[in-house]
Amino acid sequence: MDTPKDLASFEKRLSQLKETMKLLSTDEKDPIFDGPVESELYFNSSIKILWILKEGYDNENNGKGGFDYSKYLSQDNVYENFLEGERYRATWYPIIFVSFGILNNFAKYNEISFIENDNSVADVIHNVAVININKLAGGSSSNHTEISKKFHANKELLLQQIEVLQPDIIIGGGTLSYFYPLLKLNEKTHKETLAGLEYYYDDKKIFINAKHPSHRLKGKENFVSETYVDDIIEVCRVHFLK
Repeated sequence: MDTPKDLASFEKRLSQLKETMKLLSTDEKDPIFDGPVESELYFNSSIKILWILKEGYDNENNGKGGFDYSKYLSQDNVYENFLEGERYRATWYPIIFVSFGILNNFAKYNEISFIENDNSVADVIHNVAVININKLAGGSSSNHTEISKKFHANKELLLQQIEVLQPDIIIGGGTLSYFYPLLKLNEKTHKETLAGLEYYYDDKKIFINAKHPSHRLKGKENFVSETYVDDIIEVCRVHFLK
């Protein structure tokens, strides 16, 4: 598959991927369409960040799905229009903090304003891409066996998404272990931080084996673990500034 060289061809490829996702519909569920939150901002981003999660959660349509992530995440003032309630913060706050830090000169946790104090911090989500292994809606918690089955069923589509998105950074939110053979991680340089964060890299990409963004967040103020955020940002800083 050729890499899209311009925005028009990039968006054409995204449309083709969406059509492929539509084929996954069942009698009970339709896909939750994923990818870049805003295609132009992602395509033109100085560092392209892709988060890979397990599955989306639909509690507004009886779990049927059939919507696009960008419907919610691409809104102006995404904090006020989507994140202000606590329902989605455990997942999206860490994603926002990490992405904001990477795209703002690798700023650390204590250098980033709390989203409640500066709503514009949340709008960095417009610049990233998010995909799920399971393209249909899941529950509030994921089952490893079911996610593994979905990975094997969707792995060609997932690989196509990664090839089209051409991310500089892939952050697996509790998902990178599924991709070891597919992404040939055994052929990459492997390292681990003192805090136990595994990552792989070559001369083109860095692959970060992070926990799910909501991991270890119970009782954390503002739904964000400082260690989780700073460890990922530091790995990226060292990689891109070496």
